[in-house]
Amino acid sequence: MSFCVVGRLLSNKGFHFDSLRSTILQSFNPLKGADVKLIGDNRWLFRFNHHLDQRRVLENYPWAFDKHLLILHSVDAEENPATVDLEWCEFHVHVHDLPLGKMTREMAEFIGNHIGKFRDVDTDTSGVIWGDTMRIQVSLNVNKPLWRVLKSDHRLVMNYW
Repeated sequence: MSFCVVGRLLSNKGFHFDSLRSTILQSFNPLKGADVKLIGDNRWLFRFNHHLDQRRVLENYPWAFDKHLLILHSVDAEENPATVDLEWCEFHVHVHDLPLGKMTREMAEFIGNHIGKFRDVDTDTSGVIWGDTMRIQVSLNVNKPLWRVLKSDHRLVMNYW
């Protein structure tokens, strides 16, 4: 199962498998090649011939096909690709106009865990967040509405979008 990724499209619409296969593989552009197999209803197994191709696809995530989100999950040898949870997708969330004193990892974790599951925050080598924007990596449940984060008198107010 090395170098495998399982995926599904966030759509109720049916897709022609050969079109999806050729378009996605062309977009992924694996240098050492890859293959795709349909393993269930709206579930595909992508097998890469080299770990760097798999890593590049996951680092450039999220992907889309025909304007529909392609949810991906790396599969290891202990996982069954037919039962892997494909309800979460990682995104980068940009937070603007925070006061300098709030540009901290703790604030990033607070925001990330309120809108989904905090994964990471972009910092420099010393762990400091510079600039006027905080970029947080967050896993979001694709079955729930998106959150919008608003700043009001330096307090965070969470509203559904």
